[in-house]
Amino acid sequence: MTYFLGLDIGTSAVKAALVDERGRVKGAVSVAHPLLTPQPGWAEQRPEDWWKSTVKAVRSLLATTRVAPKRIVSVGILEHEPVDIYVNPTYLPPVTEERNDGGDRRRRFNGRCGLEPSRGDF
Repeated sequence: MTYFLGLDIGTSAVKAALVDERGRVKGAVSVAHPLLTPQPGWAEQRPEDWWKSTVKAVRSLLATTRVAPKRIVSVGILEHEPVDIYVNPTYLPPVTEERNDGGDRRRRFNGRCGLEPSRGDF
């Protein structure tokens, strides 16, 4: 039997599920990760937390279902809303769209890097 692995990388947790070729759920797990709120209206996360939660969820799912990784034929990934991940010498932590700063942080970053806005709300 072959399986499909579904990953939902959400704001508060990574959820993983294995579904067989007939559409039957073999197993599902959820692994939480932190949501940082340094001040009202802000929500920040660390990409390494998403990765750690994903690895833990997949390992847990494979262990509890006893499905061999080689039997997984496809991986589908759903992630939470768009997130800005700043990687530069003056690192700014990743910020979700829930942050109520009107896009000021994004505009400052884009200006420092010489980037043009790609969406009207930048």
